[in-house]
Amino acid sequence: MKRTSLHRYLAVVLTCVSCVARPCFAQSLQSTGSSATQLTLPRGAEYSIGQFPGEVLIPIHVLGAVVRPGLYHVPKHTDLLYLITVAGGAPPNAELTEAVIKRRVSGQEEVIAVDLEKLMTARDGRNPTLMAGDVVFVPMDEPLISQETSGLLAFIATMLSIITTSILLEDRLSRD
Repeated sequence: MKRTSLHRYLAVVLTCVSCVARPCFAQSLQSTGSSATQLTLPRGAEYSIGQFPGEVLIPIHVLGAVVRPGLYHVPKHTDLLYLITVAGGAPPNAELTEAVIKRRVSGQEEVIAVDLEKLMTARDGRNPTLMAGDVVFVPMDEPLISQETSGLLAFIATMLSIITTSILLEDRLSRD
């Protein structure tokens, strides 16, 4: 293969790769932007649990790693495990050991740490009863590298392999 045809071949390959990668790279940059206008959050939902006439329902917010986050109106004396169950349970990426209940008591915010994993397996009766206005948060286990970063690294690796291959081919042709 002559040097000029090698250069044409590499130009075509680089053009094809850049045409394919440019939209992915642009999408990756847009999705990692910090502007509030680019952040899209799922719409919340509101649920009423309990269909008994005259029953007092209290509002509880369920946020984070549950199947159906939202505002729940539940009967008084509802416990945490029942609420998590009603919210669809926790997906596999939920950090069950680090759940919290935030509540206001006498104007002061109180944070109650709850190990849901231990609560589900133990029978010690420490399943907290929820109060009106409580916020239940189940954190999500975040991956070390986001999907966008992984795509960007794959693109960079592809480009580096193309450049390395072209340098090695050019070196090989210059020896012949």
